[in-house]
This record gives sequence, structure tokens and C-alpha cells, in this order.
Amino acid sequence: VYDINDVLTGVCRIRQALVKVKAFPGLMFMAASPQKPTGEITPLHIKVLCSKLKQKYDYIIIDAPAGIDDGMVVATGGADMGIIVVTPEYSSLRNAEIVKTTLEEQGIEKIAYVVNKIDLKLIETGKAPSFEEVTKNIRDKIVGIIQRDDNIHVSTNLGIPIVSMMETYISKSFMAMAIGLLMILSVMKTTGSCHLGNLQNL
Repeated sequence: VYDINDVLTGVCRIRQALVKVKAFPGLMFMAASPQKPTGEITPLHIKVLCSKLKQKYDYIIIDAPAGIDDGMVVATGGADMGIIVVTPEYSSLRNAEIVKTTLEEQGIEKIAYVVNKIDLKLIETGKAPSFEEVTKNIRDKIVGIIQRDDNIHVSTNLGIPIVSMMETYISKSFMAMAIGLLMILSVMKTTGSCHLGNLQNL
């Protein structure tokens, strides 16, 4: 199977590295290859790749590697918007601020947040930051809130996409988040800008 490194180094064409996701017609996947050196890949490479993909696909999602390093900077090369995932942990909140600054330095002005792994029991017992602490500076930029849910582990172990488990809370949360993001992107395409706070009540 070819991956993004193969595309960017000329080993294969873009279409050869795209894998169809059978469960979702129209959804394609291009694998990364963490075993290969990435020093030769720059943000410009990703920008050019994304510009070519935009000619055929409506939306391109780049899953940046964990951590705040060159890998994340490279991944932002073709991005029009950044989505920062935070968890109710003080270290995560600090890292989110660093990520936000890094994205802004790369010229990405539209930034949204997803609050993940909310554990109400830990919050209620004071063993985790309160929801108010987590969302204090990002409340008007949140597009999704995901509670800790065992169904995520079940879906992973069974190889079933969580959004396919239609009756679960977690599936409904992901669908609501997707709809919110689509609205934001639609407004951005139409007006060239979007204030997330204006979409909270839609």
C-alpha cells in the first residue's frame, strides 16, 4: 500500500495512494508512514498536495501527529482551518495554547476546538478540571463535546466506525460535530470568514 511519503517523493501517483473506505462511499484515505523519515517533506509539499486534492474532493482532513513538533507544522501546510482536540487535563489545556500559537504562526486564523474524554464523575468529585475551567477561553469556538464512552473501545475492537452505531450517544455527538463543522466551512466558502460564536445557536 502506498502512502503520502510515496506520493510526495514521486514513487507513485496520488490516485495510487488513495484507499476507498467501503463503509462510506466517497470517502478516501491516504496513509501516513511513521517509519519513514519526514525531514525531506515540508509544509509546501503538503500545500501543493492539498491543492491538487481540492480539485476532486470537497473536504480534506489532515490528522496531524501527536505532539508539538515539526510533524505538526508540516501537516498544517495545506490547512485552511485548525481543529484542536483538548481533554479535561491541565497539561492538555497548556498544550492547546501552544498549538493555537503555532497554528497562528502558520497563518491559520480559523481555529475551533473539540473537548474530548469528558468524565462527569471525575469532574463532580474534583479529580479533573471543571467544565468551566476547560472551556473558559474557548467557549465560543467549541464545535464538539465528547464524553468518555466505552462504545469507542467497543467499536475499535470490533472494527466498526463509531458513527455506524447509530443509537449511541457518542455516535450522535460525532454527527452533531460533523454538521457544525460543515456549517462553518460552508460559511467560510461563502464569505471568506466565520465567527464561530455566531453558529452556536443554529
